[in-house]
Amino acid sequence: MRRRTFLTSTLASLGLSFLPGQPARAAAGGRRLVFVMLRGGADALSLVSPAGAAATTLAQWRPTLALAGGISLSPDLQAHPAMAPLVTSAGLANLTFVLHAGGVSDTRSHFDQQHRIETGDTGGAASRGFLASVALAAGLQTCAVHRTAPRSLAGANPLVLSDPARLLAGYSDTGVKPGWSRAQRLAMYQVAAGEAGDARVDALARQALASGDVLASELGGETLATLTSRHGYLASSGFAGRLALAARLAATSLAPSLMAVEGGQPWDTHTSQSTNNASAATGLYASVKDLATNLAAFRADLISRGLWSSTVVVVMSEFGRTVKENASAGTDHGRGGLMMLMGGPVRAFGSAGYLGRPRWSLPSPIDGSTALELVHDYRVVMAEILEHHLLLPAATVNAAFWGQLGGSGPYLNVLA
Repeated sequence: MRRRTFLTSTLASLGLSFLPGQPARAAAGGRRLVFVMLRGGADALSLVSPAGAAATTLAQWRPTLALAGGISLSPDLQAHPAMAPLVTSAGLANLTFVLHAGGVSDTRSHFDQQHRIETGDTGGAASRGFLASVALAAGLQTCAVHRTAPRSLAGANPLVLSDPARLLAGYSDTGVKPGWSRAQRLAMYQVAAGEAGDARVDALARQALASGDVLASELGGETLATLTSRHGYLASSGFAGRLALAARLAATSLAPSLMAVEGGQPWDTHTSQSTNNASAATGLYASVKDLATNLAAFRADLISRGLWSSTVVVVMSEFGRTVKENASAGTDHGRGGLMMLMGGPVRAFGSAGYLGRPRWSLPSPIDGSTALELVHDYRVVMAEILEHHLLLPAATVNAAFWGQLGGSGPYLNVLA
């Protein structure tokens, strides 16, 4: 294996991965965007469901899966009961749901749509992530809280960390010998004879290890257990650990401006979706509980660190699911879905000035493959946040989406 390959694999398993890019900095005012991807196609109609007459209509198509005991958001909408920790009266002040949102490409392939969404390219030909494009253009520090860098940050210089323990010299993992010193690790990436084309490897390795030194110093003896012991995180949840670590990383001197966090819950509910089964160990109810409880804890964590007012969190999935339940008490791949936004700068859903769809529009007639209409291109929502929250030039934002948006706005006014 050549050293450049090792740079992108072994340092990632150590917890650190830097790819070519200009020196990173924090966004103006310490502002940050946290991008959470729910892989598998989350059922938007169960996360936030119709209320009133539309709920009656939906129940005819979902005899076992229609939402029961929802929390009222408006006369037309109700949230899943497991969303309770997140949709408290105080929480709703900085929480918005963008209905009928997602990628404009009409594909129902998980991997194809995830690729298109994370690269920002509707044609699917691009390999660089849209967050990476922004980072490279603006020189922003990026971070992925996962074992590997996601596609949204591919091509930039993301810091990758899933566990503070990975910063310790004695940490043992696949491909990394336990107890190696910093100098020994660095030596693995130094330029050797016959590798003239890899002249940057040494500098990149030093950059990665220098950032590792910063984190090792500032995180001290903290562990995932200590990070998730406060604010109401579900300590047994992997998502809890990733969010808690993201909050801690945001408070370090590295101050990443673009952060990608993996959801990790099972959302591909073709069978036994279990929308309303609170006792099920798996299924949609369990996934929603994990999502909402830990996002509420993340909010409390950011508030305690003084970071809430400068943070916008975007949660989305690659697509929604079919309107009608299938014969296996599940739902199949759809199209239009849901984006959930939270953070101090976020405008409350339904408040004056918000221009997103205020209610679900259910199609008619339907069959087993009918999906929700796609109305709001997720890239327009992201562009508003990048331009108006991170204060990036419109040209930089448009270039991150490969010039396919055609310029700035019109936006949905998701920010207050």
